[in-house]
Formats: sequence, C-alpha cells, structure tokens
Amino acid sequence: KRYLQSSRSKLIFLFLTICSTGIFMTVLPFTSSFGLLVTGRLVQNFALGSFITADASLIVFLIGPEKSRPFTMIIHAVIGAGFFVSTFLVRPFLPEEKEADQRFICNRMSNKSSSIEKENEDDIDVSSISWPFIITGLWCIVFSFGFLILAFLPYRMPDYYTEHRKEEQDKE
Repeated sequence: KRYLQSSRSKLIFLFLTICSTGIFMTVLPFTSSFGLLVTGRLVQNFALGSFITADASLIVFLIGPEKSRPFTMIIHAVIGAGFFVSTFLVRPFLPEEKEADQRFICNRMSNKSSSIEKENEDDIDVSSISWPFIITGLWCIVFSFGFLILAFLPYRMPDYYTEHRKEEQDKE
C-alpha cells in the first residue's frame, strides 16, 4: 500500500524525519538522566532510519527499480563516508590527556560534590564533547528545509510507475 501518495507529502515526510533527527541530536548533550538520553537516542535513530528508508525508496519511485540501484548504493556509500568523516569532527573536541575523568569529559558535576563556585549561574555550561552533536544537529535542521522548499515548488516530481503504466497502455 502507498501511504504517502503525493510528492508533496513524501518530501514533507523527509523534512520531518531529518529535522527531528537534528533536533534530537542537538538536545541530547543537554539531557540530565540516562533514561532520557536513551529515549532521545531511540527516537533520533528511529527518525534517521525512517529518513534513510524513505529516501532510498523515493529514488526507486522516481527512476524505477533498475536504474535506481547504483544511486541507492551511492547513498549508502555517502552515509558511510559521513560516519568516517565524523570521527575527524569529534577529535578536536576530545581532551588532550590520555586518561580523563568522566566529569571532565561530560562537564557534569553534581552540586554536592562540587566545591567550585560558578561565576555566573545564568551561563549554560556546554562541555566540549557536546559541540559535535550540536554542529551535526544544526546541520541536519538547516538542510532539512531543502525538502520543505522542494515540497512547495511548482514543479512535478517524476513517477516511474505512473509513466511506465502509461507507456504500456500506449503500446497496446
């Protein structure tokens, strides 16, 4: 069954999934409990999986099952390359010391064990390891609007199956 029939609804779905992935990615470093972190990561990965599945199926929808195979492989190769490149993005934000305390990396000290007073309580203390999450989350959010823009352009999205059926009817 086809649940998202129109091209606009397909593109809006892609926008919603990658935008929600970016929102959860940006918010994850600021979670205060492990349960909330796991739940947020679960929702983020579900949205990302939905995006990847819908994006690959959109290519099949556009150009058909035969011609779409190399493009689908390229999508997965680019995603793999993105995971590889992200390791280089994280490296500058990790501590220089070989053995670092968890509190130093996460920058979360409880009020009871902390003897250090903050200069300004209004400042949000962002740990250095949070920045890769924030950068990639904002990247997803910004570029998700491309799908929203495409959804409202006046152009018609190609549909392989509709065009293929018309060609077969014309042959008969």
